[in-house]
Amino acid sequence: RQARQDLAFAHSALADHCRWAPGRLAYAAKAFGLALEQYENLSEDFPDVSDYRINAADVRERLASVLLFQGRLQEAEQGFKRALALLERLAEDHPAEPAIRMPLAMASRHLGEILKNTARPQEAEKAFRRSLPILENLVADFPRESWYQIELGVTCQELAGLLGRSLNEPEAAEGALTLWSVGDGRRIRTLPF
Repeated sequence: RQARQDLAFAHSALADHCRWAPGRLAYAAKAFGLALEQYENLSEDFPDVSDYRINAADVRERLASVLLFQGRLQEAEQGFKRALALLERLAEDHPAEPAIRMPLAMASRHLGEILKNTARPQEAEKAFRRSLPILENLVADFPRESWYQIELGVTCQELAGLLGRSLNEPEAAEGALTLWSVGDGRRIRTLPF
């Protein structure tokens, strides 16, 4: 069991490194696929260990992001939808777990990007809005973690662009852009719409 767990982790860590290395997306997709297979097998064999299901859902979201980076939109969309279904179930059992909340927010935002780019703006808006409160809560819970702040800002920009251009709602777009502010007090403003 430990060897299988270590192998899954090694595949995932290597894939995560390769997804940011130039020209290594195909290898990242393959390594994430191997990690996912290991975590899913571990989940089946050890159903009482929730960490395996959490890791499988996280790896599924990361694999879908690689497919998105490769321009494989249909496969990425299906991957994000499957990851979201898994992550939402896990979030019911572990509502405070950042290892579930962040992939849930990212999967929702990335799905919104795909929906926006495939001319489904209303669906994209729902996906972006589903991501925002998760990210707001993560920033509030972990005010020193800059990654959460950055992803909140990116999600606000994506939503603002969608509202302003695709949905012709300039006031709502402006509200999305002023959603967050990170100052000395690291406070988060709530959505005005």
